[in-house]
Amino acid sequence: MDNLTFRTEYYNDLNGQRTGVKARYANFALGWQHWFSPSIEVRPEIATYETVDGTKAFGRNAENTDATQSQIMMFAVDTIIHF
Repeated sequence: MDNLTFRTEYYNDLNGQRTGVKARYANFALGWQHWFSPSIEVRPEIATYETVDGTKAFGRNAENTDATQSQIMMFAVDTIIHF
């Protein structure tokens, strides 16, 4: 009914076509999957995203023009209903 996951990711966005900012990115995530029943599951996850080369790609300044951070942390939850 329960399992833990660890996910890593690396990608090189050569032209900024995927993220909007040309940089190399790394992601590390830890998640938990719990089945309440055969048809309902929940999947919370905490993840960090960062640019490998220190490029500022996340956050925005007050004018929403320039990125202010090279890393972020995210918490997300999926609820899935199978039918």
